[in-house]
Amino acid sequence: MVARLWLFAAAVSGAGLRAQAPVIQPGGVQNAASLSSQEPLVIAPQMIVTLRGRYLAASATAATKTPLPIVLAGTSVTFNGVAAPLFFVSPAQINVQVPSALSKATTASIVVTTAAGSSNAASALVAGAAYGIFTQDMSGCGQAVVWNVHPDGSTSLNSPQSSFDPSNDVALTLYMTGFGGVTDRQDGIPWVYNPSDNAAPYLDFGAHLGVPGLQRTSYLKALYAGPAPGLVGVDQINLQNPGPVAYPEGCALPLYLTDYFRSASQFVNVSIHTGGGACADPTPDTLGLISWQKNSTTESGSSSSTEGVQ
Repeated sequence: MVARLWLFAAAVSGAGLRAQAPVIQPGGVQNAASLSSQEPLVIAPQMIVTLRGRYLAASATAATKTPLPIVLAGTSVTFNGVAAPLFFVSPAQINVQVPSALSKATTASIVVTTAAGSSNAASALVAGAAYGIFTQDMSGCGQAVVWNVHPDGSTSLNSPQSSFDPSNDVALTLYMTGFGGVTDRQDGIPWVYNPSDNAAPYLDFGAHLGVPGLQRTSYLKALYAGPAPGLVGVDQINLQNPGPVAYPEGCALPLYLTDYFRSASQFVNVSIHTGGGACADPTPDTLGLISWQKNSTTESGSSSSTEGVQ
């Protein structure tokens, strides 16, 4: 699962280029993990971005080696004129890493170029961070790419069949993009672990689990926050199990990531069950009664009437 994150080799079919210049569609610049295109979109240096449009490449092609190429199947992408490393290109979609050179920029002008010409310039804001959590079906919603970390150091992919065990598991490892620029992370090259790049001790970095006001919530503090070793543009967060606390339990508990200063991610789902294994959604402990009232008024000449139904 994790090894394929940087490839994003989705099978996207489309017609040939047909000598038409590429077009980035409105809202076509997205966080590659959350797939958010909310305008104005915020991006961060070294993160992975998805571009959507028409005639973006002659064929669907994934990069097969690193350093990632800046030209793939005849397609290139620039951010403020700087060529960007490419994971995957197709007529309808491109996955690309934002260049480190944007570290001092506040806005980005994004252009796709093919043999047929250059696209319209799409724009985005540039910030220090723009968090998005990867999901298992790569839709940006639903079950997150999160691993249960067991006491012996082994891991298992979190799912409704393999829940996080709050009574035994020591941590959750979460994969995302948008952590921001790291000095010793080179564009298009898998990052080599450096403990000094761990930002968790300096940022109030962690994840909220549960829905505030609707059920019990838990806060998981990050032990590690930084680039994911061996990957390009992917970031890793190790969330510590704080010990014997009252966790909410269920098959699709909402979780989001924040550092309170720079950014917050979208909501994703994780599965939690004491004892691990298959999860079980709790039965409701309250019932709500809903009443509604309909008022209708009719007028005939000088008379009127009102009827209420509840």
